[in-house]
Amino acid sequence: MDDWHLPETEAGFAGPTDPPSGSAPHLYAGLKLLGWTVSLEAVEPLLVFDKISIPEAETGALCIALTGETPGRTHNVPHEPLEQMLAVVGLGTYFVRANDRHGLDVFVLRGAAETGDLLRRFTAAVAEVGNILGVAGQWRGRLTPYELARAIDRAARVTTVRVSAALEHGEVSTRPRDPLLFTALQCLVRRLLDGLPMTYPVRGRLVALSGGAGAFAGAEFVFSPCHARGVRNEHCAEVATLSSATLAGSRDLFILLTLSTRRWRPISAESTSMKARTIDLFPRDADGQCRRYHTLRLDRRGPAYANLVAHRIVTGRLPPAGTEPPDYMSGKDAALVPVSMARFATGMGDRYMGIGSGTSYLEREAFYGALSAALAPHGFREIGVAPEVERSSGRAGYAPWGARRWTLKDGDEAREALTAVLDQYGRERTLRVATFAMDEDFDTGIRKAFEDKLGAPACASHADYDELAWPCGLRILWFRRPSGPFATRMDIRYKAQVEEEAGRSLPPETTAAERREAVEGAWRTYAADALDGARRGINGHAAACVGGLPERDDGALAVAFVQMHETTRDDAYRDPFLAVKRSLARRGFVSQMFLGPGKESGAPAEDGAPPGEEPATVASKLRACVEDALRMLGVPGFRTPVHRSPAGDVPVAMAALYAIRRNKGEFGGRYTLPVAVIVRGGATYVAVPDGKGAFAWEPYPDALRGLLTGRHDSIEVPGRRNPGAPAVLFCRNVLIDIDRSSEHAVVLVESQNLRSWLPTLSNARLNFDRVEFDPNGSGPSAALELTSADLSRTRILRIVSETGKIPTYALNLPKSPRAALAEAQDADGQPRRKGVERQLREKNMRRLTWAGIASNPAAPHARERVFLLVKRRPDNMMQSSFMMTQSRHLNQNVEKARDFLLTRSRAAPTLDELTALFVHDGDDPVRLAELVAETRNGHPQYNGDTRLPPPLHELHLLRYAVVGREESEDAS
Repeated sequence: MDDWHLPETEAGFAGPTDPPSGSAPHLYAGLKLLGWTVSLEAVEPLLVFDKISIPEAETGALCIALTGETPGRTHNVPHEPLEQMLAVVGLGTYFVRANDRHGLDVFVLRGAAETGDLLRRFTAAVAEVGNILGVAGQWRGRLTPYELARAIDRAARVTTVRVSAALEHGEVSTRPRDPLLFTALQCLVRRLLDGLPMTYPVRGRLVALSGGAGAFAGAEFVFSPCHARGVRNEHCAEVATLSSATLAGSRDLFILLTLSTRRWRPISAESTSMKARTIDLFPRDADGQCRRYHTLRLDRRGPAYANLVAHRIVTGRLPPAGTEPPDYMSGKDAALVPVSMARFATGMGDRYMGIGSGTSYLEREAFYGALSAALAPHGFREIGVAPEVERSSGRAGYAPWGARRWTLKDGDEAREALTAVLDQYGRERTLRVATFAMDEDFDTGIRKAFEDKLGAPACASHADYDELAWPCGLRILWFRRPSGPFATRMDIRYKAQVEEEAGRSLPPETTAAERREAVEGAWRTYAADALDGARRGINGHAAACVGGLPERDDGALAVAFVQMHETTRDDAYRDPFLAVKRSLARRGFVSQMFLGPGKESGAPAEDGAPPGEEPATVASKLRACVEDALRMLGVPGFRTPVHRSPAGDVPVAMAALYAIRRNKGEFGGRYTLPVAVIVRGGATYVAVPDGKGAFAWEPYPDALRGLLTGRHDSIEVPGRRNPGAPAVLFCRNVLIDIDRSSEHAVVLVESQNLRSWLPTLSNARLNFDRVEFDPNGSGPSAALELTSADLSRTRILRIVSETGKIPTYALNLPKSPRAALAEAQDADGQPRRKGVERQLREKNMRRLTWAGIASNPAAPHARERVFLLVKRRPDNMMQSSFMMTQSRHLNQNVEKARDFLLTRSRAAPTLDELTALFVHDGDDPVRLAELVAETRNGHPQYNGDTRLPPPLHELHLLRYAVVGREESEDAS
């Protein structure tokens, strides 16, 4: 049988290794998947809904009133505002869909809680929320709320809908016959679990998010009561999200559990300063218990509207006419805490969180057990344990203790890799490096990092640059330039300042509409002039520094290292980051940015380190800059794999397909662009299509600069009849080209990224050894289909990493959660901290993690081709691995233990599903899974596994280069 390997090195086989002598084995065996198989025969009688059908005319009037816009006939009706409106008035458990008659359907799950005249309650909800919008000055309808409610009451109809639980099966695919089944199941789960009492080990209950269960968001619950921490009055609770899904190779439907941690702080001026802040409201019933919570976004309609909604939710009524409600959005009223709480998270820019994130394996076990007990009587059974796959090489386990032995070593290997890239691209063995520094220490540090990576060179100084040379013929021309305007914030005033000044200049008799139009016009005029002026300054500095470089050739590879002041990071609006990268890209440079105080903020510390940073820390950051710069130049982070057979070893071309999608920025609308990458001959190439799907392979740095400068247009052109056709043709032609130009190739694709163009990637149309294409959104085209005969040298592997589409997991503990917890605590209930530090020092913390390849018990019909991959943890996350065995809920009465358990984060390695979608006779899918697992540890800056395996990870990074349309030199 053919084998797939990474090449051997002086240290031996560059793959998984046996554990070092004396190391302990894993504590756990396999993964307990957190999900349930649904017995459709048992749940189908419960899926009964009352459907309110609103005709097109009334739907249009409702949309105008809520959004100010008429829904287009070619687009879905915007039903999100209606869902939020119904959540305020408590209609029940429901979901909203646009129907094929350009109207709206509201589905309300039938049950004891939903009694009385449903249509009358719905129209009363329309009128009540219309009154809220009217008080807030945001009702945009031509009819009054009462008139619109009367019109809906006359025209709408209520019918009974029984959602069918029948499934359609393909070879290895499953899809519901009724498209409402997924959302209907989520509504049912919300009904079954709402208010569920739990002992966790503290007593509490599940509190459901008010309203419906969205098609994609799932049913969401918060465990109450919350933890409270006195330092910043921060609160924390576990959030459970249950979503319905199909899994590859299974003929069943599943409910999957995602457990996370959410943190809140009381409403304050700090929390409401961010327009995107989310506010959660926890009203109390007469007995003091919270049985629902509501979510508001401040950027939807502003704090005034949110305050009125909060008052309606908490008190059940609107404030009397002429009176002001309590201020729920400012935190001035202490009696409202914790009725209204602001979500805080590091992903929103919040720092210094008092409570750690994540949930431990023990908490997952306890939560999963309680939910299983509640769901079992209704036809839900646990998925089970995913056992570890026995490796085809005969070694058990993925060896998380193994070194990064398949990555490039410093010195000869790194230098040869860079030289191979220059040779493959057909360039001279010359690299141009420019440093834009605020002080000499930065230039010295970057140069030392280069020499450490590539080896000691022979140096020669010239008038304007230095030349570094190696015996292999590699040369680096080194230029030093000042940072100038690259390093500091752009001189642009804030929007609020410009609008305030423009408003003061208007006469008092100006109407509100005229005032709004005038201040917005003033801002647009100022922004255009100010941004253009700042960009001209940056472009002028770049032209002055780069234009006169000796031996400059537009085709030569060049990299720039720019030192920027650290204050630019805290002011995204005036940050010159993108302007600098684009300006340098137009002049042939890929660039790396380094943030630091430099000498402008004080005298440097010993050895040239910025104040407050150790020299070793600065050196490691500079080395990371150099290593990532080599990646941007096209140097792969891993050695070329080989296909090993009796006929000999043949290099394997690693390739990937990806769709860049951006919805924001200077695009004038949606931006969509399919791209492909291939690593062969030791270099990385990228293919980008034109408007008709044609393409040519170009070096990675050239593609990167092309995206930065806006050279590649989106395939979604307004007015194009089939916007997906060029993307489909591109994907098909790339696969054919890869197959024809490679003796062996492995192509990676991400399911959620491409399934709209390649239906084969979705679980609903999954099939093996056949690739289908959908050029116009109406279904697969038989004329475009590719089979094994068409791609005889290519293997295609599908990656699924989307939250809610694959199960999360807990490690299969050999002991009960309570017994495992007791081992980590002393007689006083405090954690054995010294024991933790000793384990860290002895590097045995890896025993508390599991990384490897597991078979999927939910895929009985494709178990040999569907695998679960657990990523390897980086070394600096070992303490978090220990905390995954510690519950945040225990020992709350011991202050030291409480602080230790609350403040530490718990981060488990994420789970990916890998499907051997396209293989040939004689291939071993386990070998291919091993190949993917081994190469994803090859990123030069990160000693753990990347989120996506290379080279798919390279395309994921490439999407950040899309920052806007092409600019002329004068205009920018």
